[in-house]
Amino acid sequence: MHMYMNNPKISIIVPVYNVEKYLRRCLDSIVAQTFTDWECICVDDGSPDNSGKILDEYAVKDKRFVIIHKENGGVSSARNAGLDIARGEYVSFCDSDDWVEADWLSVQYTDIVSEDFDVCICGFYGKGKQKRKVLNQIAAKTSIFAQNGIGGYSFLRLIRRKNIDIVRYDTSIAYLEDSEFFYRLFDNCDKILWTNKPLYHYENNPESVTRVCSISRAAVTGVTILEKLFVNEKEKKIRNNLNFQRKSLRLYLCTLYLIGSNDCYDVIYNEYKESLRKTFFSFFIDFRLKIKQKIVLFLICFYKYPRNTLVFKYIQNKRIGMERNVDKA
Repeated sequence: MHMYMNNPKISIIVPVYNVEKYLRRCLDSIVAQTFTDWECICVDDGSPDNSGKILDEYAVKDKRFVIIHKENGGVSSARNAGLDIARGEYVSFCDSDDWVEADWLSVQYTDIVSEDFDVCICGFYGKGKQKRKVLNQIAAKTSIFAQNGIGGYSFLRLIRRKNIDIVRYDTSIAYLEDSEFFYRLFDNCDKILWTNKPLYHYENNPESVTRVCSISRAAVTGVTILEKLFVNEKEKKIRNNLNFQRKSLRLYLCTLYLIGSNDCYDVIYNEYKESLRKTFFSFFIDFRLKIKQKIVLFLICFYKYPRNTLVFKYIQNKRIGMERNVDKA
């Protein structure tokens, strides 16, 4: 392990696993930052390829790189290892198959100190319209799981380190672990700035852990997380949002099952169908539920064989068409 002597302003944490194809691009984009007072903690999470050797090369050339080599424990374990030794006043994350704009740190640092914010949230390069919203704790927690909300992306945040305190990623969660982490983190925050400024480049890496995880299993995990948060949340507005999101995920999973998903099981479908029936009226009249979703909800709840309807046959054919286009790409 290599140590950079002075306490830096920003600690960047980069979990690394089996990404030798993309890693140099990521690290070069960090070296190119116009804001130079940083340390970059790269956590080699037991990579079987040459990722670890590449990290050691960068540490020799630039003492601001701090390298941890550890046994494989998953992305949450790697991020926690970085948080445990981070010395910066602020903390940021970057995934090792992505890369950042040269002003990624300088813009976010200027924004976060401008009004003494606890967290600053930027956006993806080339996606979304730039905005500036100041969120309180309730608004931020509500927005994490909301459609077109802030989401839970770790790599779009600059965070005051003292706000993280003892908050760590739950290593038992394989999906939405970052959303769950920030949900708990926001309990320690009063002012969150959401600018959506395009500073981060996201690589559509087909071998990424997130993308390898099956859609239906990921959604099942999401329902479990939402239910856990719902039970423990005391704020009524946030509970209402969590309740809507967990119903929406159940509806999504039932839809996946009916159009032919291979890893959604009968017991899951029956359980979620019954839960949707019990709350059908309140869910159906919710303005946040789209018309198409309401039609699907009605068919699932009241048709004996919904997969035989024209609506589900249309959805199935549309999905097959999308998969063929992806295969050609």
